[in-house]
Amino acid sequence: MRMHALIITGVMATVVFLLALWRSRNLLGSFLYALLPAIVFLLSIYIVTPFLHGKIVELQQHGKKRHSE
Repeated sequence: MRMHALIITGVMATVVFLLALWRSRNLLGSFLYALLPAIVFLLSIYIVTPFLHGKIVELQQHGKKRHSE
């Protein structure tokens, strides 16, 4: 799962970088423009997803406890 996220992020960042570079011809600006969505995407995969997974498991455990009583 996480390897797929890295591959998708790399491809997405490369495409955004090339499009921004083609439009503006500004190397640094294009790099930063491509880096920002990639960082946000990776943060969501590595931080938000495990947090949500933990909450879902917690709710499932809570539901099982209530159901067994």
